Amino acid sequence: MAQTDNKTTQTDKPIQDMAKDTADAAKARGESLADQARSAAKDGLERGKQEVHARAEGARDAAVDETRETGEAIREAGERFEDGDYRYAAAMQIADTLDGVAMSLRERDLDDVRRDVEGFARRNPVLFFAGAAPCGAGYNAAAYDDRADIVDYPGTTKPQPPVTPGASVGARGVHGGGA
Repeated sequence: MAQTDNKTTQTDKPIQDMAKDTADAAKARGESLADQARSAAKDGLERGKQEVHARAEGARDAAVDETRETGEAIREAGERFEDGDYRYAAAMQIADTLDGVAMSLRERDLDDVRRDVEGFARRNPVLFFAGAAPCGAGYNAAAYDDRADIVDYPGTTKPQPPVTPGASVGARGVHGGGA
């Protein structure tokens, strides 16, 4: 009976060694996969940060251009009045202010601009939201105009909604067909 126990121990030892080797290999592979996942996550985060920064810079440049163009339009409108007229003076002052805002936006760091906007919004929430509403409406209109699924009908200047089958278009808009 002693021999049987001895043989079992000798047979179990290579199995135990194989199990330990397999566990060590699995642990090493798991650590390697975890390192690869961490590295991929870091790379993805960095690419995401770069993309957000690039988009923010693009939005800033668009805001600078829009502010500058608005200032130019106000300046042109003000020049229609005589030099001593209060409307001329007001238009020139607004145009100069917008030029300064555009220059400041172009030269400043995006984080500084964000902090200034946050501070303004906290100090003047009513003014902030009053200004944000037209910006949101403008963004919405721009997004609507850029939609690729809108059909441009000949002879029109803006996209028209699709007509429902069986509907008719009258002077008051689209009317459902049938009874």
